[in-house]
Amino acid sequence: MILENMVFKYTDYKEECIRIIWINEKNNQLIYVNIDSNVASPKCDDLNKLNEEIENNVFVKVINPFLKNIDENKVSDVELRLLT
Repeated sequence: MILENMVFKYTDYKEECIRIIWINEKNNQLIYVNIDSNVASPKCDDLNKLNEEIENNVFVKVINPFLKNIDENKVSDVELRLLT
């Protein structure tokens, strides 16, 4: 199952990661961005195609490279105000 905000990586020479931005199952479409690119412009693709590529190990799911845990005790007052 592919969900929005998941990150996948090519297993071939490209070594690129894509993030799923939006899925339209009714029209079998998805929107993604290449998060390894300097210009992350959204691209449209076929949902079934991506599912096939995952089944054939062309793409593998990876942990979000931009995800990090933050110790709540080390968050500044300014950062807290930005989050609320």
